[in-house]
Amino acid sequence: MKRFNFKHINIRFARRAFTVMEVVIVAMISVFAFGVIYMFWARTQENFMQGNFKYLIQHEGQKLIEMIRQDLMQSCKIVKDETAASVPVVNKIGESWSFLKFNSELVKGRPLTERVTYEFNKSEGKIYRLIERDSQSALAKSENRAIAQKVLDFQINPYTLNGLKYFQLKIKVGVGAAETHIRSEELTLITTVESRFDNNYLNQKGWNDNIQTKIYTK
Repeated sequence: MKRFNFKHINIRFARRAFTVMEVVIVAMISVFAFGVIYMFWARTQENFMQGNFKYLIQHEGQKLIEMIRQDLMQSCKIVKDETAASVPVVNKIGESWSFLKFNSELVKGRPLTERVTYEFNKSEGKIYRLIERDSQSALAKSENRAIAQKVLDFQINPYTLNGLKYFQLKIKVGVGAAETHIRSEELTLITTVESRFDNNYLNQKGWNDNIQTKIYTK
């Protein structure tokens, strides 16, 4: 009967075992590899979150500036006599801007107007839009809601160029590092709007006298 050589087997197993140094080296390489992977993941997450905040403020700024631009394009001045003709189209009181604009409604061939007020609440970083409509309007007589957030600065600046009247809109939106936990993100949008009904003659008898910048009521 053949006898097993246990000594030979023990030597073979001893040659296959890892030394303490090899285990330590493998552990160090693993820790380094996991560290690199974590750093890559953390940077990806940071860029993703920062991209979300950047998209948010771009969306808020573009949405707000387009809404105001559309309103100002329809802005008008309605006066009952010459003494009221000097009243500016856009009235600024504190951090609010109000003006009259035509909406899409007609009553007996006459367009209805509504008063639009944009109010900037700097402490909240929000813009509120208040609408007050004519009693003959079929729409809601008033609306008041927040239309934008993350707003840092808001201005409507009227100016005249070559005898024509324009409005400069300046909106600054952003988030601070305390909110993003990464870094602040800001965006400034500036555009110019022509006062359509203040610069062009209107030829509709019964509700204006065809005099530029003056639309008379009965």
